[in-house]
Amino acid sequence: LDIDELFAGLRRLTDGYVPPAWASADHRTLLAALAAFEADTVEHVRKENDELFPMASDLVPPVR
Repeated sequence: LDIDELFAGLRRLTDGYVPPAWASADHRTLLAALAAFEADTVEHVRKENDELFPMASDLVPPVR
């Protein structure tokens, strides 16, 4: 499984991180934290792919 599949599964199991009406405060906190974790992870991967990896590849001489 890749990270996209894992988060898709979490979203499916949690109704998109939306707490049910009966959810306790701890349950609501957990769902909010999972949503934030996913957003942070997506941003981290985006930065790696769009910024850090291109910068690193510019530092490495081409293989001949």
